[in-house]
Amino acid sequence: MDLSIAMAWSSLCEFWGMKWGQSVLAVANDNLEVVLMLLSSESCKIVSVFSPTKATGPGFHPKLSWSPWRAVSRNKAESFLVVVHRGTVTLHRVSMVRETDGVMTMFVSVDEKKSYQIGTAATQAHHILGMSWYDKRVKDHWLFVYAIQLSVRVVAIKCDATDIVTGKNMHVWEFENSYIDSASGLLICSSPSSASSFEIHLSTILGNTQIIYWAFDLPGAHPPGGRKRHIQESGRMVAEPARKQREQDWDYIIQEKKQDFIAEWDVNSATCKVWGIAKSPFSGIIAVVISLEPDDSLQYVTHSRETSRLIFGIRSEGEDVVKRLYGQEKLPLITWHSSHNFITECANLFDAERTLIDISEGSASADSKITGFDTLKEIINSYSLTQDPSADLVRPKITTNISRLALIDGLSRNIFDPSHLTALRLAVCLRLFPQCRRDDGTLIIPLYKDEPVMVANLVMNILAAGRVLKARDPLSRRIVYSAAMIGIVGLWRFGATLLEPCWETLRWLQSQDSQLDLEWEQQFIASAIDLEKGNEMAQDVLTKQLAALTELEDKMTRCVLCEGSFKWEDLTIAECSGGHRYPRCAITYLPIQSGQDWKSCLICERNTFEMRDQAVVEDGDNMVVEDTLLSVLLDAWDICVHCGGRYR
Repeated sequence: MDLSIAMAWSSLCEFWGMKWGQSVLAVANDNLEVVLMLLSSESCKIVSVFSPTKATGPGFHPKLSWSPWRAVSRNKAESFLVVVHRGTVTLHRVSMVRETDGVMTMFVSVDEKKSYQIGTAATQAHHILGMSWYDKRVKDHWLFVYAIQLSVRVVAIKCDATDIVTGKNMHVWEFENSYIDSASGLLICSSPSSASSFEIHLSTILGNTQIIYWAFDLPGAHPPGGRKRHIQESGRMVAEPARKQREQDWDYIIQEKKQDFIAEWDVNSATCKVWGIAKSPFSGIIAVVISLEPDDSLQYVTHSRETSRLIFGIRSEGEDVVKRLYGQEKLPLITWHSSHNFITECANLFDAERTLIDISEGSASADSKITGFDTLKEIINSYSLTQDPSADLVRPKITTNISRLALIDGLSRNIFDPSHLTALRLAVCLRLFPQCRRDDGTLIIPLYKDEPVMVANLVMNILAAGRVLKARDPLSRRIVYSAAMIGIVGLWRFGATLLEPCWETLRWLQSQDSQLDLEWEQQFIASAIDLEKGNEMAQDVLTKQLAALTELEDKMTRCVLCEGSFKWEDLTIAECSGGHRYPRCAITYLPIQSGQDWKSCLICERNTFEMRDQAVVEDGDNMVVEDTLLSVLLDAWDICVHCGGRYR
């Protein structure tokens, strides 16, 4: 029976149209083999077995590490698997192919003929002390860092290189130190100074630390060096000024804890061992596990004098993260991380609709009409036009070909991928812990305050959905109206970034329903944007409008019991003019007026709609059932967007 002596999970491999990805487990055994396995809740199967080395005899104690996956096509992805053995770092290309002939099947293969040696230790008797990959592509390269005795090396590998050749599509940088003990942690993190600047954090088992500041520039430029020295292929060395240590830095805190231990136990000196370091999901905070013990064996009387600590420090962008955690940051920007260009396609759809509405209403000049139709020709393949015989001009009905899966995938990524939103969700969970139990031991989970940044991103994502999807049924129009009103009433301080989409939405809603009066809301948005641009005259107007802002009524939703109106007073509870109270959906912020069509988050107990409703629309003589905006949102955000909890 073979003994498994090393293993590593790959990162998530996601294919277009798949909501959940697939990860591969690599296991090395003592028979000089690496086994690749695919696991699921129902099965575990071996998909590939290969020998990374032709060496024989004892001593096969490898280390394994995966690069992120790179999409080659819609149904194929590639990753690099690094295998370390006897002081040698070898690279193997792993491919995953998806076949969808009725049943979705994954195939994983390794090109055994093409393995590349990308690094070595001093000799085969020396070990590779640690290694790590950067989790994103930089200038179409993967960045791999590994530690050996007396230095740290960074390797940049061209993502799509068929044959890896040093100096052509692989480049190496080396940073020296004086450490010969094993690395207990090695990280490569992005630096906020520029998109190609990085920080490399190294800790050793004996408590030595090194932080390297490095800018990735391909040969031919003049890259700044690291903390000790920077060796290119040409051998040129560039010195870097000494780093100014700060009290919040994790390596400074280690030294501080060491001095505290010496003072507490009144010993002459102490040893600090670092057992591991890890960066937070939003990359600004470093967690370190250390142990402290006296150097003198006579003073080391009992184990009570050995102390273990879990400490937290920040790195260069950590101050911003801490501000986000404690709500001290002022109105951070709303960021977008969309996939499949679904936001761009929706923008094209909006431009097409606006141009055609102007043409049909006669508000466009003759030249702009010609230009507008020329613009439409470029995207005509994405839309279908039908003629309205009762109109003087061709009034098209526009339907987008944006697939439902692309919309769901894009909405999901926009909310769950941005690191600052992950930070907010983690902060929410941490704030819930101190109050999670009553005096009698029963569980209580209080509602937390809403995070403005999270709500703003929800609003922007809802408003970015295609107009055809918004107009499909009355509930979809109520959802976008609700999102726009939340943006106006509670988030107007975000400025034009948020208010302009709200204004466009209200204007579009008025064009859909002539009896819907939204002029006051649009005037408020105009005043807020004018004030942001520096128009002092808008200050007095906005002050008067703010007094009436909280008295605004929901003009599209009525109480099912008394036909009373709702006001925009609370994001969790909706109370009508007749005194009836309903919970608000945590995604759409509409009142949930049915006792069955809702679900609750297991962590924060926020409520959302449960139903997956569909709209019935006319297609010629046939009636077609299509998805609504609500069904798309619920499928995209199937876990709590505020805290990350599961629904029950």
